Amino acid sequence: MGYLPQAMVNYLALLGWGDGTENEFFTLEQLVEKFSIGRVNKSGAVFDSTKLRWMNGQHLRALPSDKLNKLVGERWKSSGILAESEGPFIEEAVLLLKDGIELVTDSDKVLSNLLSYPLHATLSSPEGKVMIQNKLSEVSSGLLAAYDSGELLNALDEGHSGWQKWVKNFGKTMKLKGKSLFMPLRVLLTGKLHGPDMGSSIILLHQAGSGDMVSSQAEFVTLKERFGVLREIDWEALNKDQPPLEPAAIAAN
Repeated sequence: MGYLPQAMVNYLALLGWGDGTENEFFTLEQLVEKFSIGRVNKSGAVFDSTKLRWMNGQHLRALPSDKLNKLVGERWKSSGILAESEGPFIEEAVLLLKDGIELVTDSDKVLSNLLSYPLHATLSSPEGKVMIQNKLSEVSSGLLAAYDSGELLNALDEGHSGWQKWVKNFGKTMKLKGKSLFMPLRVLLTGKLHGPDMGSSIILLHQAGSGDMVSSQAEFVTLKERFGVLREIDWEALNKDQPPLEPAAIAAN
């Protein structure tokens, strides 16, 4: 089910015992050192599956990076999402996505979510409809131009420094900054309104599309395919389908 033994022991110990502080996270060594029969509570214990999940996540993220990478990488390979269980891609993906993992099995969902591109569903949502009317098509045109010229891909080849430099220049060109710049970019590149760090996400997607790391079984939409989707969008038709944008909604963006 994805639970770590040390998380289970930690949780079960706390069902009827405490060390007298508000601390709830204990390693096995700490439990051995601190546990005493005198602090065992005689009242009935209540099992809380949500708290157990939370505690498991704490223990997962407390693992040394090499152990966490091995554990999650092997899970991704065995579940058919990735073709390999180790390497730089695994390390960067785990670093980016680990905050969204409470059980080892959760890692499948968070990686699949990163690789997916639900742009049309997002544009159909209330928040997406607001963005359509707020110059999303203009950002899309600028993004396509940057992709076609090779400017964006060259920046991604340089990693985080290249991405940051490109975003800064793109913002100046589009005369956008802050949320007005980053929200459209997130939607157009990831297909989502929310998610982990956008720059790291796009760099990972670029890396995933450049090799054979992602299994053919995974529902991975490459950057090339994403830009193909953007080319086919009829922004004029989408705008006609939307009611006039309320001033309050414009101000919020």
